[in-house]
Amino acid sequence: VTAMVACMFMLTLAHNAAYAQDGRIRFKIKLHTPAKIDAPKGKAKYDERANGRKKLNVEVEHIVGTTNIDVKVEGALVGSAALTLGTVEIELDTKKGDTVPTMTPTSLVEVFDADTDILILTSA
Repeated sequence: VTAMVACMFMLTLAHNAAYAQDGRIRFKIKLHTPAKIDAPKGKAKYDERANGRKKLNVEVEHIVGTTNIDVKVEGALVGSAALTLGTVEIELDTKKGDTVPTMTPTSLVEVFDADTDILILTSA
């Protein structure tokens, strides 16, 4: 129960940088617990260029109680990965043939336990 409670927390959307420069849009979404304790946390970075190339990078750490995660943007699955020591990074890039959704600094980003479908992190 303690591990499950530690995994369940909300992310606060705080974009450090959201700007358009030379047709490029970039921003970060910080993921952390409301209590600001040393518990699961993460971030998502989005980059969109004028030529249509899009990249999404999601990093999470200190995840306990699961071995695999699913990442969803606006409810759509964008990636899955296995954790190594509670940490994982998912990198999506349209240049590599990945599907990357168009995002804004207020896009809903969620991280789920892939085995139980329990919400671990959210930007809501």
